[in-house]
Amino acid sequence: MIVFEKYGQHQPLNRQAEHYGREGVDLSLSTLADLVGDCATLLRPLTQPPAPSHPIARGRAGPALLAHVLVSKYGLHLPLNRQSAAYAREGIGLDVSTLADWIGAAAATLMPLVEPLRTHVFAAARIHADDTPVPVLAQGKTRTGRLWTYVRDDRPFGGDAPPAAVFFYSPDRGGDHPEEHLARFAGLMQADAYAGFNRLYAAARKPGPITEAGCRVGGDVATPTPHRPGRAGFPHPVLHGRASLATTYL
Repeated sequence: MIVFEKYGQHQPLNRQAEHYGREGVDLSLSTLADLVGDCATLLRPLTQPPAPSHPIARGRAGPALLAHVLVSKYGLHLPLNRQSAAYAREGIGLDVSTLADWIGAAAATLMPLVEPLRTHVFAAARIHADDTPVPVLAQGKTRTGRLWTYVRDDRPFGGDAPPAAVFFYSPDRGGDHPEEHLARFAGLMQADAYAGFNRLYAAARKPGPITEAGCRVGGDVATPTPHRPGRAGFPHPVLHGRASLATTYL
């Protein structure tokens, strides 16, 4: 009442003291001022320290847990339903939907690293390209997707640029996927005889044609291609840079 009369009805404390005195209530001006000050302290907005910084905004997963989930899924090929079951055995409730949300958010968080890596690989004068089937867990079954790999490695040619590889996923092996991946690349590309690459070698292609360097499995030094079920671990030779024709077989 005192606070409301002071701030809501603009009744100064001295008049309130006089009013209470007429009513036989002994409330001095100093007492009323103390009461108003105490109320102001109680009504002050609540504050709390800022929450710890996490890779996912308003998320509870720290960087170590997210790294573990990502490496388990993409490095160890452990699907999220199995990860969820493993956590459940330890008494930790992590639904598949929660893990999937973390994967998506982590991918978005890492994009500032992915884009410069792609720029670096496709700025090379020559790259190696290949694709491989990957099993994809679907509802009640497994379907086959494709993993596309593009590698820059100038060390065999005396280059000092750091080697790097970029990966793209697609649900099928359509030729439109490498066309999209390589939209900004023009140069020498070592690849197999996959017909989906053919339009990349057209002379009228923009920003320029890609020079095909056909590959074969033979006695040359080979580059490893991990996660190729049922296939040799070293299927393609390293490009040695003797290309002078539009199509060169090493």
